[in-house]
Amino acid sequence: MKKILVILSLLFCLGLNAQVEHMKFMGIDMNCDVNTFKEKLIQKGFSFQTELIGDNESSIVLTGKFSNEEAQLFVEYDNIKKLVYNVKICITCADKDIAENKYQYFKTGFSSKYSEHYCHEDTEQGTKNYGVLLLDKNKDAYGVILMDIKEHLVPECPEIATLLILYSDLKNKTLHENKIYEDL
Repeated sequence: MKKILVILSLLFCLGLNAQVEHMKFMGIDMNCDVNTFKEKLIQKGFSFQTELIGDNESSIVLTGKFSNEEAQLFVEYDNIKKLVYNVKICITCADKDIAENKYQYFKTGFSSKYSEHYCHEDTEQGTKNYGVLLLDKNKDAYGVILMDIKEHLVPECPEIATLLILYSDLKNKTLHENKIYEDL
């Protein structure tokens, strides 16, 4: 009996170590179906706006406060499994200077919160890009956060700039992409 308990305990411990880590957005595990994710965001004060349905992937659009900033969220999910893999945050700013200030604010916050992970900033064609690669205990990547500023997204208002932040669950994104490639 003791041997069986020891073996079961070892198998349980091995199973715990083999669990896959997933990305979280605002404390919500992204490894869930889109309806559960949407309901949890609504509980946090977001309002559902619409759903955009495509052939392989779809999005739900919500509005609300992200880190005390008015934002629009695009939650991307797989059409078949309904599994969330990306959350895109759009924060519209009156001009590029305001967007730059918000970029610096979020960069500082991400660098502090994710200091044990790989953080990197570079400049491409005059535009700063910031990213965080999230690693599990085995140093395998499970998530990424990317941030940059886009200008001139609204032709009627060229002074407006948008701060874009992307949270991506790499495990779920890979499952989604593999499903698409099965058809090829």
